[in-house]
Amino acid sequence: MNENSYLDPEAIKKSCTGASKKLKSNNDEILAAETAVKDFLNNSELQGQAFENVRIQMEDYSMILRTMRAANCSDISDFNTLSGSVGDEELDGA
Repeated sequence: MNENSYLDPEAIKKSCTGASKKLKSNNDEILAAETAVKDFLNNSELQGQAFENVRIQMEDYSMILRTMRAANCSDISDFNTLSGSVGDEELDGA
């Protein structure tokens, strides 16, 4: 830390909370997309080789969506850790 450094723990906590809320909202949207893909894949009226090819490809997308949600959950956990670790003391290098 130098004389130009400034750390406001309340601002950091607020930023962490905002980022976590955005990631949770993003996870809700991803889950809705996953549900739509599952519903499409489980549609018994759609049959044939072309549908089978699409189903295989969509399963890959489902895995990507799950991975995105897992990454968001990891980021949320990291934001919670940072928010809990930053403390309450304002640090001003001046």
